[in-house]
Amino acid sequence: MQLLDTRSGQQIRYTGEWEKPAAPPLPHGGEVIDHEARDTLQILIEAMKSAGIFPAN
Repeated sequence: MQLLDTRSGQQIRYTGEWEKPAAPPLPHGGEVIDHEARDTLQILIEAMKSAGIFPAN
């Protein structure tokens, strides 16, 4: 089941318990660091937060 939380504007799902989407952690560590890819991921996550897909905090 999916519902819209009107307070946060986010979709929530019920899969045995209510779940809100959570922003993935930003990449860190590794032997080879691709700064452009990391910057792009950060921009995408921020855009999803602005769109209300992920929580803003």
